[in-house]
Amino acid sequence: MGITVDEQNHASRSHEPIAIVGMAMRLPGRVNDSESFWRMLIEKRSGLCDVPKDRYHLDAFHDPHGKPGTVRMRQGYFLDDADVRQFDSNVFSSLKKELERLDPQQCQLLEVSYECLENAGCTLWRGRKIGCYAGVFGQDWLDLNAKETQHMGA
Repeated sequence: MGITVDEQNHASRSHEPIAIVGMAMRLPGRVNDSESFWRMLIEKRSGLCDVPKDRYHLDAFHDPHGKPGTVRMRQGYFLDDADVRQFDSNVFSSLKKELERLDPQQCQLLEVSYECLENAGCTLWRGRKIGCYAGVFGQDWLDLNAKETQHMGA
């Protein structure tokens, strides 16, 4: 996908044109790349699914009336095919101990950013004017670590 700005419009604006040359993603509904995203859109599918059993014990927290400390919904938009234990820390140049304590969402972000650069054909990206823009949602790890302060580390 590319975005171009014609020269006439460019002359009246102070910003430079950009080009989107690579994509990578993790979305509910087992969407992990632009092809699966496009299929989901064409097939008019939703990423809505039951709460994965390994996420939390739904029956212990579910209340259809929404009492405090419970959840009303039995479904949501989950990355049900993402296994955060499969993170390959050898790819990234950080201390292994630091990478082991990362929020799983940050691990996913590192992997998806790397995939995006690969998808764009960028192999020599250090020191170049390349941006990888990301959007994320959720703070599960932050909430869990607020309760487990011994686990957080330095």
